[in-house]
Amino acid sequence: MKKSLFFTIALLFGFIFIFSSIPIEAQAKSTFVTIGTGGVTGVYYVVGGAVGKIVNQKKDVYNLRVTVESTGGSVFNVNAVMQATLNSA
Repeated sequence: MKKSLFFTIALLFGFIFIFSSIPIEAQAKSTFVTIGTGGVTGVYYVVGGAVGKIVNQKKDVYNLRVTVESTGGSVFNVNAVMQATLNSA
């Protein structure tokens, strides 16, 4: 009984050691980008959403994750990019 319990615990720690040393490269290389668009009823929101969807479909190829943010419009977007609160407008 003691030998089987010891063997099970040793095997469990062995698996934990092996699987914890495997690097997760996809998460380490992904870059997150936020696109500022405009109001949700405007055409720029739709276009930004389409661009984000296309890029996110091939996120493993581009190593890029895109989110779209509804904003106050062009002037807000330019100011936000200049202040580095948005990546693109």
